[in-house]
Amino acid sequence: MHSIKFILAFIALLAPLAGCHEKAEQYQGLAERAVTSPATVNGTACQNHGSVSYSYVIDGKRYYGWTSSSELSVSSCSDIRPGHAFSIYYAPLHPSVNSIKEPWEEYESRRGYHIPGWLIYFLPLFIPFFVLGIEILKDKQNDTSAPAHGDH
Repeated sequence: MHSIKFILAFIALLAPLAGCHEKAEQYQGLAERAVTSPATVNGTACQNHGSVSYSYVIDGKRYYGWTSSSELSVSSCSDIRPGHAFSIYYAPLHPSVNSIKEPWEEYESRRGYHIPGWLIYFLPLFIPFFVLGIEILKDKQNDTSAPAHGDH
């Protein structure tokens, strides 16, 4: 039981160390100076959380983005077809920075402290080492608390 508490405590302490503070400065620029542009769907990956690939053209250059089908206000991902048109917001100074959401909403969702998603996948790999460390600590504690020969 103590080992489970130790593992959970260690995970709770490790997670903040692996996180990062994102200023999202480019998205702040988007929020401050957003311009709209037409965009079109290139394709969908409905099995991947309803992902939708899209593109838009600014000053003759094509830019690409991904969003979820729920952002496009359709009833189902399968209702979206290549060529479906919608509007995006983009930052004029950095046209690759774009959003389907309202610019300030996008900025607020991207800035701040974030724990990276990869941590979920790799953290279980460290659990055997945590358990081994707990066992070593228990053995040391048992060795120091055992009376020496001749002590009564």
